Amino acid sequence: MTASACFVLLIPDGTSAGALRAVRVPKGVSYVRMGRRLRVTKKAPKAGMACGALEPVRSGRRDRLLLLAAPGGRVRRNGAPAPQVVLLAEGDQVQWPDSRGICHVSRLSGRQVETVSADLVGSICPVCLTPFRDGTTVLRCAFCGQPLHLEAEDKGDERLDCARVCSACPTCQREVLLPSPTGLTYVPAGMEASL
Repeated sequence: MTASACFVLLIPDGTSAGALRAVRVPKGVSYVRMGRRLRVTKKAPKAGMACGALEPVRSGRRDRLLLLAAPGGRVRRNGAPAPQVVLLAEGDQVQWPDSRGICHVSRLSGRQVETVSADLVGSICPVCLTPFRDGTTVLRCAFCGQPLHLEAEDKGDERLDCARVCSACPTCQREVLLPSPTGLTYVPAGMEASL
């Protein structure tokens, strides 16, 4: 079984205009603290130091990031005032009180695209029911490792793109996370070079 894809906050790094830094949200409860820079830490902060608490949770078939804003905190989600408890998804934007920018919620998908290994040749793709052939490119589910066809455009009409057409893995029913060159599942438009 592969490790679950983790949540990442893309935070303005404060050193150059528009540059972002990726901050991993650990499993379990973590805390968002403001100082010179926004931080995510497992250590419980002193009273009044936290902007909120975060915890990755599962909501139906989707993984979400639970945010519990500090009492009286003026946290905004996607430009609107957020309730004290809110489920965040990939692509959501969060602005903390007194922060100098907008944080973006993303996921780190890792390297899951590979060429079919010898032990997979001949086994069946659970989406299209076509056997995997030698040299086939597959995407492994970030949660259970199930391979799904993900062939390049140069394959033409014979291209099998099962990972792109299904929203949930047929084996574990968790969402299929398509990789990007950054390894993140979401990066704000025009910001890829800033990571």
